[in-house]
Amino acid sequence: MGSFRRIIRRSPKRTIGAFCYQAKSDEDLAWESTLERDMLYLLGFFPSILKLSTQSVELNYLDEEQIERVAYPDILAQTIFGETIFEVKSDFAVSDSEELRRLRQVAARARETGRQYYLMTESVIRLQPRLSIVKLVLRYRHFPVHDRHHALLAALAAEKPEWQLQDMVERFQAAGLETVYALIACGRIRLDLSKPLTPMSLLYPVSSPDQQASHLELLANNLLERELK
Repeated sequence: MGSFRRIIRRSPKRTIGAFCYQAKSDEDLAWESTLERDMLYLLGFFPSILKLSTQSVELNYLDEEQIERVAYPDILAQTIFGETIFEVKSDFAVSDSEELRRLRQVAARARETGRQYYLMTESVIRLQPRLSIVKLVLRYRHFPVHDRHHALLAALAAEKPEWQLQDMVERFQAAGLETVYALIACGRIRLDLSKPLTPMSLLYPVSSPDQQASHLELLANNLLERELK
């Protein structure tokens, strides 16, 4: 490669929408498609995701013709184990072999900077009933949860490791359903996102930070589609 390099930039696109995740971001998170929005919902659900930002990373990489290009990946997540980049694409987009080659080049550059890079497609992001459950419980993430609720949850965890939703709601008494959903949203209660949420659904109280951190394993097993090589 000579001393001259042509640089092509993929400038950030216009913002279509934004929402506030005070616990995950210092500013509103912008999204350019409803698919990106849904991905932000999923990432906002997992306690192992500490902070989120959108198009905040600039990655310079060389394409196959040794032309320097600049990419702005969709989402950067600060996790308990470091930084992870998520690129959101439709199923149709990743059927394009040229686009996949480009994404692999970006992924290689991301790994050189010490970040993980994951390609997330529509069929994975919008997998049901997971997405519907996440959207439901996140509506209650600002519902007031008090010390007495945390104390009761710890007592329930000590009593037995799993509870049916209807039984836990009954134990919380007034505003029981809203409180349980709020505790799920903040990571204090785990559940199986692969099954529909019903009154008989099993819930698992989280009694320690170590158990809460295990959400990262759920993220790896149930959310990530593939790491580009």
